[in-house]
Amino acid sequence: MISSKPFFLSLFFLLLTLFSSTSLALDCSKHDILKNYRISNTKDVSPIFESIEKDTPPSKTKQQWWINVCNNKDSDHKNLPDKCSSDTMLCGVEYVTIDDQTLLIELIDFGMKTETSVSVSESNELTIENKGYKWGSQVLNSNIVFQCDTSKENDEVQEFAWGSDDYLEFTVKGPSGCLLKKNDGDNDSDGGNGNDGGNDNDDDNDNNTVKKSNGHSWFFWIIMYAFLFTLIYLCATSYVATRGGSLADFREEFVERGTTLIKLFPQFCKELIYRVLHGSNNSNSHRGGYSAV
Repeated sequence: MISSKPFFLSLFFLLLTLFSSTSLALDCSKHDILKNYRISNTKDVSPIFESIEKDTPPSKTKQQWWINVCNNKDSDHKNLPDKCSSDTMLCGVEYVTIDDQTLLIELIDFGMKTETSVSVSESNELTIENKGYKWGSQVLNSNIVFQCDTSKENDEVQEFAWGSDDYLEFTVKGPSGCLLKKNDGDNDSDGGNGNDGGNDNDDDNDNNTVKKSNGHSWFFWIIMYAFLFTLIYLCATSYVATRGGSLADFREEFVERGTTLIKLFPQFCKELIYRVLHGSNNSNSHRGGYSAV
């Protein structure tokens, strides 16, 4: 007899994995905030590559950083450091060379499935935060701040530091941090700073819209969480009802409970709408009757 316990646990973790990957992936061209910035224009914006070498007698140290927030797969990846994954959002390596031997001593690779959030400051500086990268016994986070600088053709890392609470702090200057204009798409003559003569009001309205947007709406997340927990509930109740039974018993119980739930869902919605629309009127009428008595 096949126990349904391993199947239930596998299904549970599969659902969590699928939910995490769909909710954490970053699509810059469709993101409510990033689509308003030049960073979303992957045709013109290339990944950022920085390499720093210094003498550390008796050795030499080389540190390389790769930043590719929007996962521009069409761009040139010739500078992607060794050992970094091809779909990484942020990756850093450090080598030490001594006596003609080179040793990799550090690898930090924030993949595209790390927990990512996007925010905009009052000065329109774009901040992309990554959380939850497990690095040995530590959990690392990163902040990448993009500042608009139209004098630069490519983005450059201006500052890098290890902040508090295991945060990697980056400051990037270049075109990626500049706002796009609706009327000319890629051509942003004012650098996204609102200095375009008589169009300042339009830019201010656009900026306010950007600041208020942050990923999907709250209604979307309510639906996603409701769907996820409904599946977990069906799996849990089906498992409890068929504990010790076969896989076929569990599957039959799961299908039966799911079918029943689907059939009752329209009636539930109708009852909910009725109570929302008529509940207040009924309560007012009851209060009125008691007052009359």
